[in-house]
Amino acid sequence: MRGRAFAFAALSLTAALAATAAEQPLSAEQFDALSVGRTFFYNSGGTAYGAEQYLPGRRVIWAFTGDDCRKGRWYPEGQYICFVYEDAADPQCWTFFRGAGGLTAQFRDDPAGRVMACRRMLARHPTSGPLRWMASRVYTDPDPMHEA
Repeated sequence: MRGRAFAFAALSLTAALAATAAEQPLSAEQFDALSVGRTFFYNSGGTAYGAEQYLPGRRVIWAFTGDDCRKGRWYPEGQYICFVYEDAADPQCWTFFRGAGGLTAQFRDDPAGRVMACRRMLARHPTSGPLRWMASRVYTDPDPMHEA
């Protein structure tokens, strides 16, 4: 039984990676159009990873699950979208793909080629800043009632 479960998991991961490989990476312009004014929530294997708010001018605010917010910016580098944050000088570069299930992102420096799923929670609205902040804090905190 464990062998079948492992084979199914491996097949599912292989199919997801193959589907991502067949898709074209988003350009900087496409990524900007999809992200600016929105908050994305990232997960890996169904586990919350963090949230990022995308601001005009390629500025971002990132928070790992249960961690403090970090301001940063993004810029294109070939097929990658690279992020630099106030507390780290090394860029974090990703390739983003848009598929039927939403966005996926593949980290450039991850030898395993981990694929992160992303879902966009909030659409643009000029007065929803406090709501975005609260939603990102509640969604990414291990104890959501703590943030609520």
